[in-house]
Order: sequence, then C-alpha cells, then structure tokens
Amino acid sequence: MAETTGRLSILIADDHPLIRAGIRTCFAVRPEWYICAEAKDGEAVVNLAREHNPDVVILDFSLPLRNGLEVTRLLSREFPRLGILIYTMHNQDELVMDLLEAGARGWVSKNDEDIALLTAIETVVEGRTYVSHTIGPYPFNSPPLVSDGSSRSVLTPRELEIVKLVSEGATNRHIAARLNVSIKTVDSHRMAAMRKLEVHTVAELVRCAIRRRLISP
Repeated sequence: MAETTGRLSILIADDHPLIRAGIRTCFAVRPEWYICAEAKDGEAVVNLAREHNPDVVILDFSLPLRNGLEVTRLLSREFPRLGILIYTMHNQDELVMDLLEAGARGWVSKNDEDIALLTAIETVVEGRTYVSHTIGPYPFNSPPLVSDGSSRSVLTPRELEIVKLVSEGATNRHIAARLNVSIKTVDSHRMAAMRKLEVHTVAELVRCAIRRRLISP
C-alpha cells in the first residue's frame, strides 16, 4: 500500500453522483491523492478494483447489484492489502461488526465532517482501523454477533446476510449462486435464522428482522 506521503490511488463507490462529487471536493486538500475510478454499483466496484488495483476503496454499503458486505468479502479475499473504507448512512452496531469481520478497515458516517473521511483514509493507509465516533467504543476482538438481548436470537454474519437477501426477494437458488454456496447450505442458514428468531414463515422472518432492526425495510 502507498504511503501517505506518496501518490495514493482511491476508488470511490457510491450510487449517488452528488456523494461522489462531494468526496472529490474533499480530496482537493490532498493533491497527492488521486481518484483512479468511480463506481455506482457493486459489480462495477469489483471490476474496477481488478482493473486499477487501488490502494483504498471508499465503499457505500447500499449499492445496487452487490451490497457493501458482499463486495468487502470478495475484495478482501482477492486483495488482502486493499484498504476498504465504508462510507455510509447506516450505523447499526451489528452491521459495522459484520463489515469489519469481512475485511473492512474503516467506517465513516456520511454525517461526519470532511476531516473524518480524510483522517480515516490516513489511518487505513497506516494499517490501522478507523471507526467513526458516531458508533462509539467498539469491541474489535469480540465475535460478530447480532442479538436483541436473548442468546436464542443471535444470528451469525452468514445467517444475517441470507436474511437480508431473502428480504430483497432473492430465491434460495439466486442466493446460492451469489454467495457461491449450495442451495442446501442457504436453506440450512435460513432455517437456523428462523429457529433463532422463533418464526415459521419467510414473511414472518423478514418482518421480525426489520422489527428488530437487523435489516432495513
């Protein structure tokens, strides 16, 4: 990875042009940094990362085609030295933990001042982890769990990911293809999530996950 004193290549991924324009403006105070590419969906992020091999990716969570969690997992496996920085409005603690566990090195809220984004990039480039103060103290060494206070309702990151995809209307076959697992594995995780949340249908599963703020409506 490039040093902060040298040329730093950055890939921006956000589906809103105004957000990307705001990031470009923010970088005006860092002439040694340059934006090598911009993406507006998750598929483009992956393809552009392979093409440009950036030092840092600034990644929104809510991207079309592939969400930030999927992209983070894929890129962190393919480019283990890549600095993945999540830049989003989402601030659920469990989602932050899932993304850090997946390989993200930083988390910045879009409500933060510009200086927070600049500091986060510098921190990530140095090989350290940055989490916005809006999240509060974070147990980086704790296992990624999602819970409403009962041990029976804890979902693993994979179960949570599948619940999110189910809520988007994806079938078991589609989820299996997207996550590169078997349909049986998808069904097993889905059933485990239903058992932990004590629901009996997919509709109940989605409603329960939204009510407990495990996923966004």
